[in-house]
Parts: sequence; structure tokens; C-alpha cells
Amino acid sequence: VINELDGLAKGPELEHRAGSHARLLQEKARRSIEFLEERFENRDNCMRALTSRGNELESISFRSEDTTGQQGNNDDLILSCCLHYCNDKAKDFMPANKDDPIRLLREVVLLTDDRNLRVKALTRNVPVRDIPTFLKWAQEG
Repeated sequence: VINELDGLAKGPELEHRAGSHARLLQEKARRSIEFLEERFENRDNCMRALTSRGNELESISFRSEDTTGQQGNNDDLILSCCLHYCNDKAKDFMPANKDDPIRLLREVVLLTDDRNLRVKALTRNVPVRDIPTFLKWAQEG
């Protein structure tokens, strides 16, 4: 995620030609990186960083990672990191009655507005929310 944010924050090479959507995306990516860097500098215990191979990082100061040779796209790498924190099996959370909802208790929630990534996460039983829904939930809790 951080590598993808870094790329978005850099934006197009010819910034003056970029449309308003591209500039808005670039600014949001910059603010997201600043937020993450601040949280990691303050050692926020709710924040964790993983490499694409599942190794936990203490800091995101040195975050360039070579992902050549790994299969899948960035979405697959992001989902793989989420799955690292899902150590249970499907039978552990299946309801007793087939019509009851599945209730997941996980140490991870994937926050994304990317529809394709949300679908992939749901098929792998990774809790996923779009950002506005998560922010609303966080304010209620």
C-alpha cells in the first residue's frame, strides 16, 4: 500500500498537464503518507507495517521493496498482507445454522475504495470497508 501511495503522491511526470482528478488523487496520497509517517514516528500500537512477504517492520522510513518475481498485482500483494493476520480456518467462524450471518473477529480490516480489491477480500473472508463507512463506524465506537 505504501509503495502504491508513494507512486500516486509523485503523480504524473508532467504535473501541469495532469487533470484535476489526478491532482486531487496526488494530494490525498501525500496526506495519507504524512499521516502514516506521523503514526509510525509516534509508535502508534494500532499501526502495523508488513512487507509483501509478511515480515513486520518497525518503521516505514525505508520502505522501498523489490517485488519482482512475486505473482499477482498490487491488489494481490495487499490482500496477502491482510491474510497474514487471518490465522483461522473457515470452519472456525461458520455459523451453526446455515442461515445465520458469518461473524468474523479479525485483527485486520482492509480499508479501500477499490471495488475489485473489496470483492477479492470478501471472497477470502477478509473484513473490508470503504473509507466513509469505516470512518462512520469509528466515530460510533
